Amino acid sequence: MGAPSPPGSAGAPGGPAHPRRLVLHFGGLAVELEAGALWPLVATALIVAWLAWARSWRVALPVGAAVAVSWYASVVAHEVGHALVLRAVGGRAERICLGTVGAVHAPSPLEPGRSLCVALAGPGANLVLGALGWPLLAVSSPVRWWWVLVGIWSLVNTAVAVRNLVPSDRTDGAQALQALRELRSPGRPPPPA
Repeated sequence: MGAPSPPGSAGAPGGPAHPRRLVLHFGGLAVELEAGALWPLVATALIVAWLAWARSWRVALPVGAAVAVSWYASVVAHEVGHALVLRAVGGRAERICLGTVGAVHAPSPLEPGRSLCVALAGPGANLVLGALGWPLLAVSSPVRWWWVLVGIWSLVNTAVAVRNLVPSDRTDGAQALQALRELRSPGRPPPPA
């Protein structure tokens, strides 16, 4: 979850639109696609080119499409998980921003317990979606075409969850760790970043 934008700034609710941003609205929530959201397509193009060189276009195009669709769907599911839990704990999600990373923008901070739930909701959504495919992979033959698609889906969702749980700069893991520290030591100021 990213920090909220100041009112009147580019991309803020009521502020001017960002010139390189496509805004869609779903259920009272603005979903913004920034120019940075295109980098997974570049990575997918590289995968497709490599597979076409190594195998054939018949293999490369479906695999590349599966990677791209899985990536975008997992990031959207991740951010929607944050937004739904934020609303469930009494917060207000104003928008989801999809750029080089995703972010749910909320107008005000939450108390530590609620913040912990919101921080873990995105990775939790990805772990659930990824885990849905692992049993299918375990009991079926890797020769089938759908086995590859399910494998890509499960792998991408699991990777997005794990990456977001690592407590590094502005990740969900860092926010969850901060919320846990605040829960253990109420009233103390947070450590410097």
